[in-house]
Amino acid sequence: MFGFLRPRPQSDDYRRAYARLCVHQRQRLGLRSLPFHSYEAVFLYQLALDAGAVAPECLPNVRCCKLAYRSSVTVADDAEAGLFCASFAVLLASIKIDDDVRDSRSGLARFARFFLRSRIAVANRHLAKFDPAFESTVAAFVAAHNRLERPGVAISLEAYAAPTGEAFGYLFGLFAIALHLPDVRSTFVEIGRGVGRALIAFDCAADWQRDRARGEFNPLPDEAAVKRALETCWGQLNDIADLARIRFGHRSRAARTASGVADRIAGFHPQGMTCPARPNGWVILKVALERSWLGLTTGQLALAGVTASTGDNGQPTDAEGPPVDRPESWRRSKEQSETPEGPISSKKRDDWCEGTCLGGLCACEGADCCCAIAACL
Repeated sequence: MFGFLRPRPQSDDYRRAYARLCVHQRQRLGLRSLPFHSYEAVFLYQLALDAGAVAPECLPNVRCCKLAYRSSVTVADDAEAGLFCASFAVLLASIKIDDDVRDSRSGLARFARFFLRSRIAVANRHLAKFDPAFESTVAAFVAAHNRLERPGVAISLEAYAAPTGEAFGYLFGLFAIALHLPDVRSTFVEIGRGVGRALIAFDCAADWQRDRARGEFNPLPDEAAVKRALETCWGQLNDIADLARIRFGHRSRAARTASGVADRIAGFHPQGMTCPARPNGWVILKVALERSWLGLTTGQLALAGVTASTGDNGQPTDAEGPPVDRPESWRRSKEQSETPEGPISSKKRDDWCEGTCLGGLCACEGADCCCAIAACL
């Protein structure tokens, strides 16, 4: 689940929200929780911005906090939103760690659970303030999901994604309660359900080859089902973006993020279904040096990725890349993709490479790789 709601490219406005939530994560739940700062929590924080529960003035004018934010956030205007989102990130981490311990008995996951145990307890206590039955409710959702993972039993992707969708809907609705926003709770719940369903669809598609190799459960029977799962994920993300724009306006931050992730998913190739070449360390180093030299001489450092710029009014502007060549079945109608204000603009990622990528560099020696580190999936 980590990194799923990661838009490419990331605008300055998005990085400001990311940096602000990073400060909340570190100050409220400690430095040891910081590795689990998640894009999903940033998306939740963006919903608070869209709903007006957090003022844009709370966002720092930086792209990274660099662990040097001196003022305390405990009395800030976004204190509740920040603590809830930080707790949400730790909760997701704890569920993922427990899943890894159960599935593979990973020693690293066991250590992570021990290392993070006190932070998990703090996060759970905070979330339980808004529902006394919080822990039992989340445990019921996790148990319902685990019961579906029965080897040899066929199950549809829709049924498999349902418990996670309901769990995310519950948590997003709890966020509306924490922010005292009863009028948007139903919208938060519906967006949360979409996020949960999209996450599971992507996770099943991305891990399909690995799950087959390890003999682990995956509801997708073949490569055709993998492609349909990615299409489902893409559709869910665009439905989320449409709902956020309808409820919060054309400039919704959450909508831009969902659209950016949908663009990334449109060019995603699951591991094992692309070029089978193995990474060549010398080729990777050579290409990295060539790109660095090209970037230094042209003033456009390729390894830095695509960033957003600011307009004449000082407001962040979205960087536009080349359009993604989606399959015909993925294209949305003009009526769905426009508002009275005009066509909906979404961030476009760079063309993806046909080869296997390692750190953004093509592993196929001699291939004309178009993939940059910031665009690699």
